[in-house]
Amino acid sequence: MNDNKSKFPIGELAQSASLSSPIVDEIAEKKKNQKKSLIKMGAMGILTLILLIFSSLHMITKQMTAETA
Repeated sequence: MNDNKSKFPIGELAQSASLSSPIVDEIAEKKKNQKKSLIKMGAMGILTLILLIFSSLHMITKQMTAETA
């Protein structure tokens, strides 16, 4: 009853798969691509945040100079 093996192994390889099998290479490639994608999305988020900050600062200073002029 207390079986350590799950019925649906998620992220686990079959024990018969060798390290040089194409399945292992495919999984490694997918993980690498996911990591690249996550880094790209993070960089895009940071750049968007910086752009938002600079544009809001520009609008604030533009409004302040218009009031004093």
